[in-house]
Amino acid sequence: MVTLKSFFGKSQNKGFTLIELMIVVAIIGILAAIAVPQLNQYRAKAQDVTAKADLSNLALTMENYYVDYSTYTMTLPPDFVTTTLVVTSVTNITISGFTATSSHQNSSNTFTWLSESGGLWQN
Repeated sequence: MVTLKSFFGKSQNKGFTLIELMIVVAIIGILAAIAVPQLNQYRAKAQDVTAKADLSNLALTMENYYVDYSTYTMTLPPDFVTTTLVVTSVTNITISGFTATSSHQNSSNTFTWLSESGGLWQN
């Protein structure tokens, strides 16, 4: 009787054992457990950077508005466009400056721009 082993010269048992598959799944689980918290930290940092960038853009827009009209506006200037999920607002104006805040809706950090003090502050 001719068997497949004798015909091809080697065994035809191919594939992985259950133990090998379980080890691979465990390794993937460990790597995922390490990667997910890092991903969340990077996402939070990116959201904060977006809020800071919007606040900086608002400051430039407010200064341009001041140059054109010799006053600051309590509302957002017409040419200012905010990023999606970022809440930016002017909270106070004086003769010599303004205060504005910005935060991403998925972040707990709020950033404040104090024009009279020279820029960005984190609350």
